[in-house]
Amino acid sequence: MIMLLFSSVIIVGFQQLDIEYFKAQKKTEESTLELEHQKTVLEERVAERTRQFKAVNEVGSAASSVLDPDELINRVVNLIADQFGYYYAAFFLIDPTNRWAELKSATGEAGRLLKENKHRLEIGGRSMVGTAISKQAPRVALNVEMEQNRFKNPLLPYTRSEIALPLLVGGRVLGALDVQAVQAGAFGPQEIDTLQNMANQVSIALDNARLFQQVQQDLNEIQNIQREYTAQIWERMANKEELHYEVGDEISSETNNELEVPLALRGGIIGSIKMDSENEWTPEQRNLIESIASQASLALENARLVEDSQSSAARERLIAEISGKIWSSTSMDGILRTAAQELGKALNASEATIELNMKDNL
Repeated sequence: MIMLLFSSVIIVGFQQLDIEYFKAQKKTEESTLELEHQKTVLEERVAERTRQFKAVNEVGSAASSVLDPDELINRVVNLIADQFGYYYAAFFLIDPTNRWAELKSATGEAGRLLKENKHRLEIGGRSMVGTAISKQAPRVALNVEMEQNRFKNPLLPYTRSEIALPLLVGGRVLGALDVQAVQAGAFGPQEIDTLQNMANQVSIALDNARLFQQVQQDLNEIQNIQREYTAQIWERMANKEELHYEVGDEISSETNNELEVPLALRGGIIGSIKMDSENEWTPEQRNLIESIASQASLALENARLVEDSQSSAARERLIAEISGKIWSSTSMDGILRTAAQELGKALNASEATIELNMKDNL
């Protein structure tokens, strides 16, 4: 009996040990599966974050290299859609009246149709874009069915979540970035942060592009004014005296080997160099003449500027001399006589008269 009882206890103990072993093995398998699942989730998050960083870097690269606002917006909006697989992405910019947000670029067929129809949303109106611009703060709808202040676009029927981010720079709002997804709750904190970084980079790039275009426009206007001024100056000089020089004998030949190279200066033409030869002009000779023409134009302009500065200096010197003599006179008669005499002498006038007459001014 004792041996039987002892054997029973041992058998029960082994059975309990097997049960505990199987439980431990099951927990180990569950823990392993959980670790593998967490590993997979982490790998997916790392891959997603890597893709987001790559997209942000590409946006930064485009922002630093593209100075055309339209090209920049088109590149970024397609980059967002391609990298993140969103249903729809669009950029809106404020119009000159500050009342409307005009669609500048959007993805897909819906974006093309909206842009062709000059789609726009009222700032501060019943749309997430208008609200984001007026409030200068992001608007996020994780479930668009629960969002009342939203424009429901019939061309985008599968939208389930949406985010609108203002384009801010220096305290000013330029427009908004609108992104829509087919999944509800598609925009978590990480996605919002990434899209906001993109919006900030685009805002700075758009402002820089605007400043660059303004500078280019001002520069073009200055160049046009300078070009017109130079043309007028040289036209007056040409009308005043004949600026012409010839060397060599006239060649009479049946072959047409005359070469004319313009004297270009600041986008305008102030003259030309004409060459004639019995032989055809080689490319090397043409390049040489063009180089000489370019240098001659600059030298002529420098000579004109030197003459102008000398003339201005002489004029200022003459004014100073006459003024000194006028101020040295102490009587009204002496002042008038000195002014008339000195002006007549300086200008080689045959007669000079100065008269004080206040009747016409009373």
